[in-house]
Amino acid sequence: MRNIILIYFFISTPFAFSQTGYEKYWKDLRSFDEHLENAKELKKNRMTDGYKEMAYLEVLKAIRFNPESSEAYSIKGELNYFKGNYYGAMEDLNRSILLGSKNGCTYLYRALSRTEFPDWHENNSKSKYCADLTKAKALGGCAENQLSLDSLNGNCE
Repeated sequence: MRNIILIYFFISTPFAFSQTGYEKYWKDLRSFDEHLENAKELKKNRMTDGYKEMAYLEVLKAIRFNPESSEAYSIKGELNYFKGNYYGAMEDLNRSILLGSKNGCTYLYRALSRTEFPDWHENNSKSKYCADLTKAKALGGCAENQLSLDSLNGNCE
C-alpha cells in the first residue's frame, strides 16, 4: 500500500506544482487587426512556398475574432482563388459582398473565379462576369492587379 502511495505522489507532483500561467497564454493571443494585417502581408508573397497557407491561417484566425468582416472574407476569397478552390472563392467573395465590401479586388477576383467554372455552370455567365468587372472598375480597380482588370474589361465590350 505504501508503494502505491509513493508512486501516486511521484506521478502527481509535477502536475500539482506545474505553473501554466494564463498570463502567458493570453499574451500570445493577438487581436483581429493583427491577424488581418499579417494575412495582408503574407498574401503579398503569394508566389513563395508556404506564404499562401500562412496567410490563409491568419485570415481564418481573423474571421474567428470577427465573423462579420467583409475585408477578411475578401482576402480569404482571393487566397482560395490562388489555391485553385474556385467554389470556395466564390462563396467567400459573395459573403464579403453581402457584408458590404467596397473593394474592387473583391469583384475582380469574383469575375476571375467565374471564368474557371464550366460553361454550363450558372456562375459562368458573361453578363455576371462583365457586371463584376464594371463594379470593380467603378470602385477604383484593384491596385495589385490593375493591368489584369484593364485587359479583361475589353472582353465585355
